[in-house]
Amino acid sequence: MAIRFYDIGQSDWPDDIRQCAECCALVLAVNTYAHAAWHEQINEALEAGR
Repeated sequence: MAIRFYDIGQSDWPDDIRQCAECCALVLAVNTYAHAAWHEQINEALEAGR
């Protein structure tokens, strides 16, 4: 089975690859948001402890 590489933004991606990329982007966005919220909680706890 040949492995085919796709450039980001390429318009002729198969639908399954495009859907995977969209899902991965969504997961990364959610994880980034959760990670930022986690840092805010730590910062608030540190400031409250001072």
